[in-house]
Amino acid sequence: MVIWPAERTRSPIRVGTVPPAAERTATSWVLPAVLLCGLLGLAAALVLGGAAAPTLVAGLPDAGGATTWALPAAVHLAQAAAVLSLGALLVPALLRGLPADRVVTPVARAQHTAVAAGAVAVLTTVLVYGLTLSDLVGRPLLAAVTSAGLAELADFRPGRVLIVTALLGLAATAAAAGRSVTARRTALPLAAAALGSWALGGHTAQGSEDITAPAMLVHVLAAGAWVGGLAAVVLFLRAGVLAHALPRFSALALGCWIAVGTSGVIVAAVRLGSFSSLLGSGYGRVVLAKLAALLVLGGFGLWHRTRLAAAVREGATGTRRAVLRLAGVELLVMGATMGLAAGLSRTPPPAAHLTGHDSAHGTPRIEGMLGHKIPVVSVENVAILWRPDVLVLTLTALALVGYLRSARRAGTLRTAPTAAALAAAVVLTLVTSSGVATYSSAVWSITVGVLTVSGVLVPVLIALARPAGSSCPRLLARPAPAVLAVAALAWSAAWLLTPLARLATSTPLLFTVAVLGAVLWGSAFLIRLAGAPAGPSTRTAAGLWWGGQALIGVALLVGGAAAARPWFAELNLAWIYPGDDERTAALLCLGILAAALVLRLLTTPAAPRTGAPPAEPRRTATGVEPTRNSSGSSPIVHPVGAE
Repeated sequence: MVIWPAERTRSPIRVGTVPPAAERTATSWVLPAVLLCGLLGLAAALVLGGAAAPTLVAGLPDAGGATTWALPAAVHLAQAAAVLSLGALLVPALLRGLPADRVVTPVARAQHTAVAAGAVAVLTTVLVYGLTLSDLVGRPLLAAVTSAGLAELADFRPGRVLIVTALLGLAATAAAAGRSVTARRTALPLAAAALGSWALGGHTAQGSEDITAPAMLVHVLAAGAWVGGLAAVVLFLRAGVLAHALPRFSALALGCWIAVGTSGVIVAAVRLGSFSSLLGSGYGRVVLAKLAALLVLGGFGLWHRTRLAAAVREGATGTRRAVLRLAGVELLVMGATMGLAAGLSRTPPPAAHLTGHDSAHGTPRIEGMLGHKIPVVSVENVAILWRPDVLVLTLTALALVGYLRSARRAGTLRTAPTAAALAAAVVLTLVTSSGVATYSSAVWSITVGVLTVSGVLVPVLIALARPAGSSCPRLLARPAPAVLAVAALAWSAAWLLTPLARLATSTPLLFTVAVLGAVLWGSAFLIRLAGAPAGPSTRTAAGLWWGGQALIGVALLVGGAAAARPWFAELNLAWIYPGDDERTAALLCLGILAAALVLRLLTTPAAPRTGAPPAEPRRTATGVEPTRNSSGSSPIVHPVGAE
């Protein structure tokens, strides 16, 4: 949890606090220089990719060169301001654990910058909205901006994305400017959402969206945290706190570098279509330039970790100046890379016409609806037609690494809980990124299977991964188990039995949200249940959850795919028999539920026999070891014991 200085001192933070003049001038050159490098990178990308001189079609209107250059420049400026705002809001997390008197000044400066940068991002996003209208209608900006045109753009995806981006940015800016601790804590997720919404426009909707949308979301957020975090280190952290924050930022930067590289390669592979396009197209040339910049930035990071980090911890003379100098140069490369990214969004990929377009472009109707080919379902196709969901993979990897690190530090790393955690990660990966994902939006039984595994089986494995005796997280200690049970059931039922099922099956990113929400709610309930005292209320909550899941399966058996039936009727796959598939979906739901319940029962320690004397506590070198499972509680409630 991030602790702001105001929460510790119970005194408001003055946003206008500024550092001494000597500290201000040391880094005053950074932001203008980074912005200039970004504009140069943008110009290079537009020239390399061919977007600077687009091919004009006779008879079609043209917005002119001003819009051609101003639109990507405005996008770059809006994204750069959003990144700076996000990085400034990360400062309290980087300084967590330090005394309040040492962090008040840098946090206040960061808060002030977050508000200013957020306001710039919102205003520039509004400008991007007008320039987008100018580009779409093929008229200069002043002639294109009319009330009717602005309203009409809101009906199309680019306009809706920009409106959502501006609203989220405005909310984040208002929260960052707030004086309450609660308001400032909400600013960071709101700023991340505002930055992430930029990933949902551009080429994301042109095909294979089930792969590119989550990958672009990870790509943009990881790059924003990396670049913004480094900017925060250079602009706000001084010698008194740099040694504390640098190791945390170094770990963050390494994870972001891996996420940016992996997601970028996946998106480029989908959009290029073939290796020859990497060298033979403008889009491929810009991708190579971004890859080169990423490798250079990786070299900077390696230098930081191996040479400078230890020196900073030891307080070597001149090390802080060397760190800031190297970080400043690294920011220049990052600025140029962000410019390349903004230019890349304006460069048409060579493979765009292969997927996601209607039959007028030679793409079959079903492939145009799904964004990818959909062969007849078979064991072979499920095994080889992988479609990685980078968002799920990234969150799964982060959760698994965090679990292993925390368990190792607490001394509770045991074979059985670790195996359960690994099994949960593997199962979630298989249902969201293997060949199963190829059919999850086209075959109702697979859709139901994925959501049931995510909402029941994976949470059971996650609950089993908690070593016996570990305390319930503070976030889950307040709500009653029955409340979490109802919330988890409502989430699962909403995506299977209501019109949300139609949206989930036809919108890949919403389906990812449904899967992740099912995992989170189910895990929260089972973990809270395991940490609650045994008694009638816990047994009632356990029965409510398992019984409610069974009722969802019965409802599917009776009602079939009523909620999502229009979508599957529109697909009209010749090799699917709707009635049989709907019955298979209901039976699959009940079967997965039964398997999860059996797993839960088999891995729960047996209660002591009635009348048996309580086990004596065993003396150890460190004291008295408590006995296990002596309460005689229900085996459905408590997790597996530690090994």
